[in-house]
Amino acid sequence: MNTIHLYIRNICLVAAVALPLVASAQANKTKDNKTKDNSLNREMTLEKEYTPSVGDASKVNTLPAVKEPETRKVPVTYSDYTVPMEPSKEFTLFPSGKYMTDMNYNNRRGYFNFGIGSYMNINGDLGYHILSTATDKFNVYLSHRSTNGNVKYLDSDEKVKAKLNDNLGGFDYAHEFAKLRWNLGGNYSDSRFNYYGNVEVPTTYKSTDVWTYDTQTNQTHRVLQFFTGFESKGDNPFNYLLNLKYVNFNQKYATSPLSGGLTESNFKADFDVNAAFSGTGDSQFIGLGGRLNYFGYSLDENSSTYTFDNHAIITLNPYYKVDGGNWHLKLGAIAAFNTGEENKTMIAPDVHIDYNPADRVVLYGYATGELRSNSLYDQAQESRYTRLQSFMPSKNYLDAQIGVRSNTNSGFWFDLFGGYKYTIDELFMSTLYTPYSGLSSSSVATFGNRTHGSLYDASHFYVGTDLKYTYQTFLDARLKLVYNHWNLKEPSGYDSDLGPGVSYEETNTDPINKPVMEIKAGLTIRPIDKLSIDANYYLATGRKTCSYFNAQDASGNFYAAYSEGIKMKNINELNVRGTYTLNDTFGFYVQLNNLLFQKYEYYYGYPMQNFSAMGGININF
Repeated sequence: MNTIHLYIRNICLVAAVALPLVASAQANKTKDNKTKDNSLNREMTLEKEYTPSVGDASKVNTLPAVKEPETRKVPVTYSDYTVPMEPSKEFTLFPSGKYMTDMNYNNRRGYFNFGIGSYMNINGDLGYHILSTATDKFNVYLSHRSTNGNVKYLDSDEKVKAKLNDNLGGFDYAHEFAKLRWNLGGNYSDSRFNYYGNVEVPTTYKSTDVWTYDTQTNQTHRVLQFFTGFESKGDNPFNYLLNLKYVNFNQKYATSPLSGGLTESNFKADFDVNAAFSGTGDSQFIGLGGRLNYFGYSLDENSSTYTFDNHAIITLNPYYKVDGGNWHLKLGAIAAFNTGEENKTMIAPDVHIDYNPADRVVLYGYATGELRSNSLYDQAQESRYTRLQSFMPSKNYLDAQIGVRSNTNSGFWFDLFGGYKYTIDELFMSTLYTPYSGLSSSSVATFGNRTHGSLYDASHFYVGTDLKYTYQTFLDARLKLVYNHWNLKEPSGYDSDLGPGVSYEETNTDPINKPVMEIKAGLTIRPIDKLSIDANYYLATGRKTCSYFNAQDASGNFYAAYSEGIKMKNINELNVRGTYTLNDTFGFYVQLNNLLFQKYEYYYGYPMQNFSAMGGININF
């Protein structure tokens, strides 16, 4: 009961700050016709999911990945806002004058940001717009995130150094032809970190076993990406799109500093073609989209006991689409096939609909699916600390959602939604893993506590609401609440593939690291022209995980054991950032993270930083 009171108190704290400001703003409100006229398009077509805080060095689980170019159906699809957009684990690369400060955009082409704080948290960004014209845009950028401070395990006073050094550099180019848009780009990221998580030694191990785990050596993940693509422009009877991308993911080590890591090469081609045909006055299109995803692997002989087979995933998406003015409909299907050893085929619906029954109101719904690859790169995106291994693709037969969105004249915007997902072989990443490789007579310590993936047949039901209020440029307030319910079961014919002489004992039935309730609240205040104050609150409750380890019985046989239903501490975090724009060249910011001084883990065994502070500067040139 005390815990519930604590959550209510924290939420009320945010509300107590926001509501008087909202009331004051309403009392002095004047009509802004320009803002009112543009609000619907801004809120209802460009809105994306809210991320509680900017990814920075204090979040040791953030990967330096850039968001891949969006594959847009052509002509421009009717309802981008009906597509669920999950928060991205990526650096946010702001244009000149927009990074970490609220400077207005200016004609200067370059930006530089640098911040340093406790735990030796360091953020840095440098970029330059070499070309920025109506027909050509060419940008280059560099980003850095690092930390090198001690954190304390939750269940003991023991401290360990959490090390992270993320670096990202790249370029992107776009050219506008008369009837064609072409883009080209690439980036390279180097991420170095240590497996600092707490290692739980099972009592089932023999007392003569020597336990040594390496928490100091830096693992390295390197990602090289290139992409190019083109698409038709304007209203044409025939439209087309083609995007090509190459991703090379490399891991330096596998189980220890003596074992070479894994390399995965991924070539991806997305295409979409459609043609208009005569109807009853509505714009109608018939089209075919698709994707070819090829994965190739290069392994060190000591990298893993698992096998990795080169394979391709082919997806086709035939569809029929109607633009009826105040309503839009897409009827299609998704057919996917995996050429790997685990041949998997699936067919899923691809239906989207939205309807405007009144001004500034949209009813929407969709039902779609996909065959997810569960590639090494995807696993590392989910958790850098994971024990990378081969998994069969996940067959998402249904991903459906219905909802209503509205943007009123008063600046209040809301979204009420509910959805259901059903997936065969859903991959859950966040289990504590203790390897039996610690029994090796080698003097080289292994990497101990790594997250471990598990496959389950999963159904996921959720309901939620997303609320936002904006008053001119003075105030932005946002609140999002989501309730989740999961139902998991072990896949039929599941084979843990733990290696020779290893038997499978028990599995877990809890949705690993999935919150039951999520609350995200944000408040931005601009009391004067040059000052901006941001407060972000995040609460995630009901998370569970399980401990998975390879043990050895009295006869010397190995077996896999799970300890299920381990409750994780709730994430209960409040962050505040203040930014001040001195002039069109210089800006300053101060950021305070975890103001509630909460101790929690995002991944089991990996404690996050306690309260931290950072100060920085932004320069436009």
